[in-house]
Amino acid sequence: MTRSHQAESSRFYARDGSGVVYELDSADGRKKIRPDVRHARKHGFLWSFSAISRSLAKPSLEQWRIDRAVETAIGTERLPGETDDSYITRIGSLTKEAQELTIDRGTEIHAQLKDFFTEGADPPDPACKTAVIQISSWLSGLGIELVESEKVFTNIELGYGGTIDLYGCSTGKPLSILADFKSTNLHKYRKPYFENGLQLVAYLDGVKAPPGTRLFTIPIDQESGECRFIEWDFKADWSIDELREAWKALYTAFAIQHKYDPRAWKGDPT
Repeated sequence: MTRSHQAESSRFYARDGSGVVYELDSADGRKKIRPDVRHARKHGFLWSFSAISRSLAKPSLEQWRIDRAVETAIGTERLPGETDDSYITRIGSLTKEAQELTIDRGTEIHAQLKDFFTEGADPPDPACKTAVIQISSWLSGLGIELVESEKVFTNIELGYGGTIDLYGCSTGKPLSILADFKSTNLHKYRKPYFENGLQLVAYLDGVKAPPGTRLFTIPIDQESGECRFIEWDFKADWSIDELREAWKALYTAFAIQHKYDPRAWKGDPT
């Protein structure tokens, strides 16, 4: 996994706004360690959106995992003399490998899109090049001229941080957009899920986006790079206020569960 898209895999963001906390020095200073909630309490780290959202049930994700396991089982013959337990274990390992390949592919797509929008680097992958062309054309059609990719934000007042896939605005009119990429099989993709809206609204508030900012989910086909641009209709599904209240409730429950709320942090207790 490249550092360019590691942000949301980390649990914490620095309170001073310096970004994601990937690692810390150990107590004896001899090695690097991954921070946990004890370090967060000491340093006042902010929770990442992803850490909190993992506590939310995601039926669509679970169904995807089940489907991959079934597909693996269908395509994998039992070995001569293989026991049930051995076969199940082997199917589990093969399924995990397939899932990791899918996740890695998504990470690769995110990284190449970031490199293009931040550095102008031409994507070496044909599918990513297709995605870049379609996203650039879409942005141009909206009148978006200034774009930030993988924009990291921290919000001390709200107690969390996150990394926005695409954040853009226009210099000539009061227009801004906030978008999240979803690498997927576009032929099977139907519509964004509740948790996708929760993420966009949490980012909207966390980054203090201007009023009227338009929110989009952009599914990208992992093989072809074809994109679909889905603007959230808060009248058809959940309202922004409903998603905002749901996010606040989830945050509070998570903070209670882990006995740490960055919003109430008053300095190193030691």
